[in-house]
Amino acid sequence: MSSSTVARRLAAGRDLSDRSSTIAVKAYAKRRIPAQILNGLVAVIDACIVLLSGLAAAKIAHTGDRQIVGLVALLGTLLTVNLTHVQGGYRLESISRVRASLAIAISSLGASFATLFILAFVTDVPEQDKEIWLPAWLLGSCALAIAWRLALGNRVDNWRRNGRLGENIAILGATHIAQRLLYSLASTQERRGRVVGIFDERKTRLAGHCGGHKILGGIDDLIWEIRANHIDVVVLALPLSAERRINEILARLSCVAVDIRLCPDHFGMQLGQFEVTHLGSTSLLCAQDRPLRHWRHIAKIIEDRILAALILTLIAPVMATIALLIKIDSPGPVLFRQSRWGYNNQLFQMLKFRTMYHAMADRDGDVLVTRDDSRVTPLGRFLRRTSLDELPQFFNVLMGDMSIVGPRPHALAVKAGGLMYQDAVRNYDSRHRMKPGITGWAQINGWRGETKTVEQIVRRVEHDLYYVDNWSIYLDLRIIAMTVLKGFTSPLAY
Repeated sequence: MSSSTVARRLAAGRDLSDRSSTIAVKAYAKRRIPAQILNGLVAVIDACIVLLSGLAAAKIAHTGDRQIVGLVALLGTLLTVNLTHVQGGYRLESISRVRASLAIAISSLGASFATLFILAFVTDVPEQDKEIWLPAWLLGSCALAIAWRLALGNRVDNWRRNGRLGENIAILGATHIAQRLLYSLASTQERRGRVVGIFDERKTRLAGHCGGHKILGGIDDLIWEIRANHIDVVVLALPLSAERRINEILARLSCVAVDIRLCPDHFGMQLGQFEVTHLGSTSLLCAQDRPLRHWRHIAKIIEDRILAALILTLIAPVMATIALLIKIDSPGPVLFRQSRWGYNNQLFQMLKFRTMYHAMADRDGDVLVTRDDSRVTPLGRFLRRTSLDELPQFFNVLMGDMSIVGPRPHALAVKAGGLMYQDAVRNYDSRHRMKPGITGWAQINGWRGETKTVEQIVRRVEHDLYYVDNWSIYLDLRIIAMTVLKGFTSPLAY
């Protein structure tokens, strides 16, 4: 660095406000709250609320055995915190949205206490504990959790407006990659940080702005801002082919404490969101992960089997009545079996109540059923309109071929706009990375029924892929609730 540059830095150090390229210190130099610390603090306070509510309720209910009380209170606390974590309740984007935060907190408490109530009834627990302690504990925890999340949501909003929450991000390189990155950040709802400026050594040769952000200087200015604690993350928006320049910049920035990220070029952006993993000493980009890995896979299996068994127990009289009516309505078997594409793009036999005349059954789905289809029996029209013909698929869930919630399985020869689904929609088969479902995100959002146009199947697949990429127990329960509330009366059913 030249003597003139050193002199300029020393002068700027005596009075930061004199530097024309300095980021607005008033807006960005405040003491910021790291998202990781906030997320952890929320989890700790949630745990304290549940644990202390349990102990206080036990004292009010005059529960005798303190050791048992302590163990049960700890179990309820661990269940609640873990279920909240599973549903993404300790991520900044969830915490900052009050309605989502409340929904996750209440559903986690509900599931945890449902487990405790079941354990209480199958074990030798005193009636006083079941009738007084657990209900009082649940009510106290819910009241405190709601109050805490409401207060937290308001505080998070204030922190966001004041620039105290999240990280300050600087982009190095006023390139087309930076422009695409800024556009992507502006269009997403997640706000994990804020872009405070663009840096590029070619400042004097550029227009002065990139994607609506001012070009504040070169790499020396960037290093200065990092040392002044104005920058947390530096994103290199440079072509990966510029290997020499990237190495030089990494060497320059190695002397300052800052997170450095490489923004992918055009091809990398087409991959969407991905993480980095390691194989030996080599860093690899994760272009695709299994949607259900490790505990998520187990949680989905447990959810499906338990709910399917409970639902089948409840609807057994309804299914028996429907079976009898089908036998009276027209000759033929009660159940209709049809080959459908399922998990890992493998075929399975999906069960439905028969809704067509037996001689007109279409086992490959060559011709989609329409509203006034002459092949459908009078009873079959009612079953299709109310979706009651789908009830036997709970047996498919118990057999492991399907899930209660997932992308709907399609017949082998279905078409939209004269095209096979696989030809009409790019990445169509990606929906088969999860087991097909009786209901799904696409269905409760109105994308069900016959597909006359390519646009209809495109939108349906978009919703299916959203579900695959964003699965959670909370989302499953929400879809099930929405199906019960409006699924049986949907005007789009046929």
